[in-house]
Amino acid sequence: MRNFKYQHLIKSKDSFQKPKRKMLLQNIKPIIVGSMLSWTSAFIPYAQATHSPELQEAPIISFSSAQTNKPLINIDKFLEKKVILPSVDYFPAFRMLDHTMCFSLDKYAEQKLPLHLFQKALIHEWKIEIHGIYPLLFSENAGKLGFDVIEQISFQHNKKEKRFNYIRPQFFIGYKKNKPNTLIIAVTPGEDYIYHYASMVRHYLSKLTKNAEDLFEIHRYPDLEDKLADWTNLDNKFVHSHDIVILGSVEKIEQFLLNKHKAKLLSKEKSDYYESTRYQLSNGKVVNFLGVKYSYWGCMSGKIVKKLCELGAQEIIYSAKLGSMTKPEDLYQKIYAPTKYLTMKFHSVIRFIVNVPNKFVEKFPQLNSEWHVSIPTVLEEDFEQRRVATQVGAQSIDNEISRMAAAIEDYNLQQNTKIPFCAIHFATDYVRKKGEKKRRSCF
Repeated sequence: MRNFKYQHLIKSKDSFQKPKRKMLLQNIKPIIVGSMLSWTSAFIPYAQATHSPELQEAPIISFSSAQTNKPLINIDKFLEKKVILPSVDYFPAFRMLDHTMCFSLDKYAEQKLPLHLFQKALIHEWKIEIHGIYPLLFSENAGKLGFDVIEQISFQHNKKEKRFNYIRPQFFIGYKKNKPNTLIIAVTPGEDYIYHYASMVRHYLSKLTKNAEDLFEIHRYPDLEDKLADWTNLDNKFVHSHDIVILGSVEKIEQFLLNKHKAKLLSKEKSDYYESTRYQLSNGKVVNFLGVKYSYWGCMSGKIVKKLCELGAQEIIYSAKLGSMTKPEDLYQKIYAPTKYLTMKFHSVIRFIVNVPNKFVEKFPQLNSEWHVSIPTVLEEDFEQRRVATQVGAQSIDNEISRMAAAIEDYNLQQNTKIPFCAIHFATDYVRKKGEKKRRSCF
């Protein structure tokens, strides 16, 4: 393994300066600590020169009639069960100085919403509903939900073109005869992702009116959530027995692998939801780069990983970005490779996960970052949640890692197997402590 030292780019305790692109790549790219030819999990992410998009003026909203395209899949049977919930019930709406993002909180939430449309809905007393239905399937199923006509709203807060992880919620206006109009947000079905968007909607509405909690409903479809891997057809066309499955930053890792090692292409599969590219290495091992087109936020990641285990995955590796709770100087500089995990919901610890094999840390114990916490939403990240997590020992935070680890731990226990899991991440933002409200950071 190549030895290196983390370069501290931040000099001031009270301010944060974004690392420059050139410096990031020079410092992070060399952190490739091994080869898959000798060990299966030798993948380290390097920093992308991308940051959260800057807040821009609200876009002009153009209305277009919803197109009647051929459905990706018939989901009628998954819509039979529905649960309607009033707003977000397990944590309050925070003001900026109550939250670890402080003055960046409004910017984070509002850039993801067509603000003019929500203002119009309040002024004209429309209903507001968040539906846990895959955005690209909502138009074809709106009639089954009681809408006579719907119009899709043209809105895209991040215009960067991506091959994976690009499906985001879509916004519609629904019309019913002799009833108020409805502003609809169609969100990929997963409890955490639905609450994530619901909490951002509530946050913005609470700035406009004191009655925000009473102004919208959450419509969840339990079968769509539970059977995510089934109705998206994640099956043995994409994942074969004994594959080493890579999730997350698959394009960059695939490029690095092909530049450094000889690999034989075995198969390529593509659908409306997934892309799989499988290679056989010179040592006979098969690496499967599995790209997911939708955002598998929070609990959705656990459902995907459970399915990968059922399909016979030999090992699962997840490489992406996360939030640091160590120090701002570690942004883009420190590798986070946790081996102990906890899940939280607001201030409550839900579960500890400590019995998941990790080949990467077995090989390189000096990179063990130990405890990691995963939470359902960003807007619940207040200072008390951070205190509880760091009291346990958590050094990093995201929405997926611990969910994936929990799914693998459960599968290993039920099937008496020992599937390893490796999360190798870099930090792009720092989660402030209570006494650091003045500290500037980026998100």
